Amino acid sequence: MTSRRYRLAWTDPIQLADAPKYSPLTTTLVPLAGVVVAALAVLLLAPVSPVWRTGVASSLLLFAEGMIAASAVLLHLRRQWSLLSAGAGCLLLTVGVCGLLRVLLGSAGAATSHYVVLLFACTIMAALWSWLAEVWNQQLDNGNAWTVAGRLIPFMRHFAAGNLIIAVVCAFAVARAVSTWGIIGHVLLLAVIVGCWRRFRGVTFAILLIAAGISMLSHLMPPASS
Repeated sequence: MTSRRYRLAWTDPIQLADAPKYSPLTTTLVPLAGVVVAALAVLLLAPVSPVWRTGVASSLLLFAEGMIAASAVLLHLRRQWSLLSAGAGCLLLTVGVCGLLRVLLGSAGAATSHYVVLLFACTIMAALWSWLAEVWNQQLDNGNAWTVAGRLIPFMRHFAAGNLIIAVVCAFAVARAVSTWGIIGHVLLLAVIVGCWRRFRGVTFAILLIAAGISMLSHLMPPASS
C-alpha cells in the first residue's frame, strides 16, 4: 500500500509541511525492538560473549533480525523524525550485513575471522552511506530537506566516517595474520576511503586513508624471523 505522505507528494505537497501523525504505541515499541535486537547482536558478534556462535543458523538469524529491525526503525522515521532512530536503523542494517557476511566468508571461531567480518561489513556499509548521501541530494528543495532521505544526508556522511573508523581498527586487528581475505579487505577499505574523501574531503578521511595505508603495509610485511 502506498503511504499517505508519498501520495501527498503528488497530490497535495503543501500538506507535507504539517507534522506527520504517529501512533504512541509504535513510538514506544519500535525503539524498544531496536534495543533488543542490538543487544542480541552484541551477544552473537562478540567472541568474549557466552553465547558466541559462528554457525550458519545463528548468522542467518542475526541477518534476519538486523534487516527486520532496521526496516521497522527506518520506516518509522516517516511518521516521526528522530536522529537517534536514524542512527539505530543504520546500525541495525550493519548488524544484518555482518550476519550475512559471516555465512559468505565462512567465518571460523577465531577472533581474527570476527574482525575480518566487521572489516568487510563496515567498509561495505560506509560505501553505501556515502553513495546515498550523494544520490539523495536530489531530495533537497533549494538546499532544504523535506523528506526523510533529505534529512539523512548530513547524517550519512558522519555515519560513513564512523563505519570507516571501525573498519580501520579491525584492519589493524587482522594485520598480523596475513590472509587472502585480509588483503582483499584492506584493498576494499582503501578504495572506499578514497571515494569518500573525493566526495566529502575533510581531515577525517585523510587521516583514515593514512591509517589504512599503514595497516596495509604492516599486513603485507613478512613476520620477523626469530
